[in-house]
Amino acid sequence: MALGFWGVGLPLILFGLLFCRTAAQRVAVLGAGALFLAAGALIARARG
Repeated sequence: MALGFWGVGLPLILFGLLFCRTAAQRVAVLGAGALFLAAGALIARARG
C-alpha cells in the first residue's frame, strides 16, 4: 500500500518541478506530492 502512495507522490513532484509555471502551482502540486510521500512513509513505518 505504501508503494501506491509513493507511486502517486513521486510523479506529482516530478510534474510539479517540470511543468508548473507559477509559484502557486508549484506549491500546490509539490505539497500534494509531499503529502502522498508522507502517507506512504507512515504506512511503511507502521508495517515495518
